Amino acid sequence: MRLIRVRSLSYTYPGAEVPALSDVSLELAEGEYLAIVGASAA
Repeated sequence: MRLIRVRSLSYTYPGAEVPALSDVSLELAEGEYLAIVGASAA
């Protein structure tokens, strides 16, 4: 069973010239885990 679906997500920080995220798509099903980490491991 799909719990979350993201399609074509893009995000640009205020004042930035290029997007930090561009055209991201994903699906998470029941029981799956997702970790999003960056340079700071946040």
